[in-house]
Amino acid sequence: IDPITGDYSGTTTVASGNLMVGSNLTYVDAASILTLSNTLEANVPSLLLQNTHDSAASGPQMTLAKTPNGDDDDQLGIIKFNGRDDGGAAQTYATIEGYIGDASAGAEEGKLILSVASHDGEAQPGLTLASGDAEDKVNVTIGNEATSLTTISGVIVAPSRKYELPSSTVGDYKGGDVY
Repeated sequence: IDPITGDYSGTTTVASGNLMVGSNLTYVDAASILTLSNTLEANVPSLLLQNTHDSAASGPQMTLAKTPNGDDDDQLGIIKFNGRDDGGAAQTYATIEGYIGDASAGAEEGKLILSVASHDGEAQPGLTLASGDAEDKVNVTIGNEATSLTTISGVIVAPSRKYELPSSTVGDYKGGDVY
């Protein structure tokens, strides 16, 4: 299946109207792909996961699951944002990826990466969240290289923390200041 056009050379069933399923919908196909497409109007197709249960602890869920026993650095799932460039070539412009950081039973760690196409179409991580080296610690990496620009609008609140800025900091920084 073409990830942009949805072209598929296998069997296709076309239906119009609504498909109502009482409880579970299982889709089994050699290609393992369920495609929703529409060329008639903007902002469709769309996917709505709706929970009508009246409870604060209840909400819709979407789960990407890899069921075999895991190994460190296994990719668990990816959400791709695909389109075409102005020359008509297929391009992935952004991704959200989930990984197993550490698969050790009792010491499980995860990793989440948000990437974007960076100047030449190559995907680069812009935000990475990964388990730290201690219980409940999460490390965050913003940007991809030292030349990446990170903009923070508003105020940074970091209770009980001191930050030393390097001498190459641009702005109101005065060498030796500790903020």
